[in-house]
Amino acid sequence: MATFLPFYRSHCSNNVEYRAPWTYGEPFLSIIRDFLNLRYHLMPYLYTLAWEASQKGYPLVRPLFWYHPHQMNLWDIDDAFYLGEALLICPILQAGAQSRMVTLPPGRWYSFWDDRVLEGDRQVELAAHMNQIPLLVKAGSILPMDLEKNLVLHIYPPVAGSSEYLLYNDAGDGCGEWRIDQFRIVRFEDGIELFWESQGDYPSIYEFPYEETVIMFHGFMPTQIWIDGREVDPQQLVDDSLKSLKLSAGSQFRQAYFKGAFL
Repeated sequence: MATFLPFYRSHCSNNVEYRAPWTYGEPFLSIIRDFLNLRYHLMPYLYTLAWEASQKGYPLVRPLFWYHPHQMNLWDIDDAFYLGEALLICPILQAGAQSRMVTLPPGRWYSFWDDRVLEGDRQVELAAHMNQIPLLVKAGSILPMDLEKNLVLHIYPPVAGSSEYLLYNDAGDGCGEWRIDQFRIVRFEDGIELFWESQGDYPSIYEFPYEETVIMFHGFMPTQIWIDGREVDPQQLVDDSLKSLKLSAGSQFRQAYFKGAFL
């Protein structure tokens, strides 16, 4: 659970057992290592949330009623939480539990681990595996992740209409030059359209701090692609097994349309 909190720390003192990850042996050490790596991959998302907190005062961790304050059934839930708007974290709080019940806020939700689709505004039972905390992504989200200096944009199409996401970058100290990339995704009957605009001065509005951009599709398989009005061959850019679109180093676009099938 600590992987998804702003302050990543396991508290200890001189009258309890030592709690360093390597004291537990396998398979726990590998599981902890995997979640440490996941947190690093999520750093673009976490860093943007921290910037948003400095601008608007929004906490990174938010209760389930944050976006639905009039739904009284969400006010008493204290065993699950939002991390930003995209992620819903459902910790396992009972030793040995193999599953848990969670009340989902309205909307459509995807399992982070296997893209299983869940409709919200109801109670569902989520499986609890030792190496996979129940973790859901809200439909309409663009979840940015860092993978070996590449930016991976995980696209979860909205059920209808459009949604937006801001990605913040600076030199890593929260000061000086900065850059904001604004993404907007629009759903149509036969596809999705992705808009990308940039502003700021880090290091230049025309330069991007990642070597490559990879777009990962969830719940959607593109069959035709137009980038800035130019049709491209999906076979050259799309990996069918990963449902991903890889753009060359520094490559950006203003508008892309993906025609295909919603899964």
